[in-house]
Amino acid sequence: MKYAKKLEHYLKENFLVKSLHPKAYEKNPNFISMAKKFRLKFHAHKEYAKGDIEQRQVLLQSICEAIWGTDLNSEIS
Repeated sequence: MKYAKKLEHYLKENFLVKSLHPKAYEKNPNFISMAKKFRLKFHAHKEYAKGDIEQRQVLLQSICEAIWGTDLNSEIS
């Protein structure tokens, strides 16, 4: 299926997947405050093109850094 058709189904998944959909940001104050607290740049994606994938990769790296408390780029270099 194309991304646009799968997007509605993502609302039923875990919050990381759900965060791809714009409705995930409605009436979810705990999620929004957690994202702000850890400076995680969550946002919905109406389509999932190369740029969206790259943005999502940066987000996932930021989540890992928040969990493990390290800058992964400096560890790899």
